[in-house]
Amino acid sequence: MFRRVFAASRWVHRYLGLLLFLYLAMQGVTGVLLNHPMLISGFSVPRWMVPSSYRIANWNRGSLRTVVFSEHDPSLGFLAGTEGVWKTTDGGVTFQSMASGYPRSRAERRTNHILLLEDVAPARLLAATRNGLYACSLEDEAWQRVPLGEGVENVRKILRIEDRVVVFTDSHAYESTPVTGAGSLSFRPVHLARKRSGQEEGIRLVKLMFGLHSGEIWGLPGRLLIDVVGVGLVFLSVSGIYMWYFPWARRRSSRGPGQKRQEGVTIRPRLYWWLYKYHLYVGVWTMIFLVVIAGTALFMPPSPLVSLVLRTKIPRQYWPGPLPSDPWHENIGNAAYDPARKEILIEVRGALWRGPADFSGPFAKDESRLPVGAMGTNVMEVGNDGGLLIGSFSGLYECRPDGGPPIDLSTGKPRDPGESRGPFGRWRVAGYFETPAGERFVATHNEGLVAIGDAQPGERFQMPDEMVEGYRMPLWNFLFEVHNGRIVRDWIGSSYFLISVLGALSLLAISFTGLYDWAHRKLAARGRKAGSAAAASTAEVEPAPESHTIESADSVERITMVSPAGERR
Repeated sequence: MFRRVFAASRWVHRYLGLLLFLYLAMQGVTGVLLNHPMLISGFSVPRWMVPSSYRIANWNRGSLRTVVFSEHDPSLGFLAGTEGVWKTTDGGVTFQSMASGYPRSRAERRTNHILLLEDVAPARLLAATRNGLYACSLEDEAWQRVPLGEGVENVRKILRIEDRVVVFTDSHAYESTPVTGAGSLSFRPVHLARKRSGQEEGIRLVKLMFGLHSGEIWGLPGRLLIDVVGVGLVFLSVSGIYMWYFPWARRRSSRGPGQKRQEGVTIRPRLYWWLYKYHLYVGVWTMIFLVVIAGTALFMPPSPLVSLVLRTKIPRQYWPGPLPSDPWHENIGNAAYDPARKEILIEVRGALWRGPADFSGPFAKDESRLPVGAMGTNVMEVGNDGGLLIGSFSGLYECRPDGGPPIDLSTGKPRDPGESRGPFGRWRVAGYFETPAGERFVATHNEGLVAIGDAQPGERFQMPDEMVEGYRMPLWNFLFEVHNGRIVRDWIGSSYFLISVLGALSLLAISFTGLYDWAHRKLAARGRKAGSAAAASTAEVEPAPESHTIESADSVERITMVSPAGERR
């Protein structure tokens, strides 16, 4: 019985590993690189290497986040998105890049928001990027980084509140000195007090999956540990191939009488023994981590099982790693200013918090339910009537100030509160803007620019050829799509999610069968050792060189060799 189980386990471990060795090695390499985005932020992939569905067209894929127009000259405007900041002087018919002094890295130039200050001398444009806050004078159009706090932060939103500018990063808020008149901008941090809610807020289970998968849950030591496991996975894949190839090549090079000897085969026994030894060591010591990595991958996008953990939360006390003391830490997604109420609204993981615009009191959670997807908002603005415009991958909605059902701008109809919806709406909103004439446009992730209502773009808002032809995808984003299997979506369609699911299940099977095979051999070796000791107690046996038995690929033929320490090979 045990021999049959061992034979089946060995067969699964060997041939599943042979089938997936390239895939698993690739997962190890890409996983290590993805764990350190700052190390590869300066690299990008040219357009010709990127599948067609990942290339930008018609302002899709976040290439347009927002557009602001001058109050004095309606033909002057500035557009911001993943490709940086662009300027138009003809109302959107043509665009020119504003790249002088801006981050050169494709990853760091991604711009979340811009703010035009025209009541200062000279007029300035502020840009919120992943690489901090940048400002440029409209006279020379040369960007300079504006210092905020310590280090570089991902800036989410820039708000003009009376005579001040308030900047929100994903963890902090900064307030400027008065900006009217001449003078340079300087910022100071402000304390975001937070009123405790009646029930302690939990942590999304999907965040736990990501934290365990990357090791980020334990900070830098955790990521480095997962890096070691990733390198180990590459070693296990490569050594496993050679351990299969060596017995196969030896059989073909040692044919019997009358058979032609296979030429050109190089046999390296010492390398085999070294790989065999450390394949066992590395496999045993990394097995539990490989199981965690594969298990969490089953509950991460694009696996359909992610829906089971997307909305689920766990109590904070069950979080296995250290938690930041600041509840805002890496949780701020968006912000808006309500001039009628003199309040600031902060979006945190799909929830809304309100507080005084002068930061004189704590922010309290707004219990109204926002029509926001799990990925948070990309658009959040307060209208003249006090209503809130919310845009996310769930759609674009106008939330009424009277608390009525939100209006879905893709249909023009109120949203049914009882309607069950998935994480994605008809419009996966990435950006939004309004022209001086009151025309409204939304930029979606897939289709790109879409006019709302009676708006007609005409010859305006066409993507410049310079942007389209010069597109390069940040290396981190490219590797992320390779790592989760979405990169092949253009060739295999919607079934691409099976790559990550079957890959994770296969890694689990390889890990468990490898552990079982190792344990079976260990127990068998102990049994043989005990038998040899019993025989030695009754008869004196002449010492023999240490030998090893290697099972061939067909699991029937066996090749006996003496290790490098012995006399025979």
